[in-house]
Amino acid sequence: MKIKRLKSGIYRHRVPIYNQRLYVSVGRDAAVNHFGEDGQMAEEMAAGEKYLDDNGRFAVLIIIGEGYANTNTIAHEAVHAAIDILDHVEVFYCAENQEPIAYLVGHIAEVIQACVDMEGA
Repeated sequence: MKIKRLKSGIYRHRVPIYNQRLYVSVGRDAAVNHFGEDGQMAEEMAAGEKYLDDNGRFAVLIIIGEGYANTNTIAHEAVHAAIDILDHVEVFYCAENQEPIAYLVGHIAEVIQACVDMEGA
């Protein structure tokens, strides 16, 4: 799994199969410093949101705020990110077709955990 550290607290990963960018910020301040502040970032300590990167391409940004680097938050944000990615690439998922979201949530959670571990959070 390839994860690129852009600067302190900020990581980028290209999600396999769907070829979509995922940014993980370990710490709200790192996200604000790198991406700028917006309404949700200003209010939330753990957040996932759609984001357009510097070249106007779709990406997902996950912020794991200080004190929120736990299994519950990581799983919660991984689900939001997976839904955003699958919706963007128009992959259908439902009770009868759970595999796309199940695999993607697991992959994203693993990426988030790796970023948290690299930051020592």
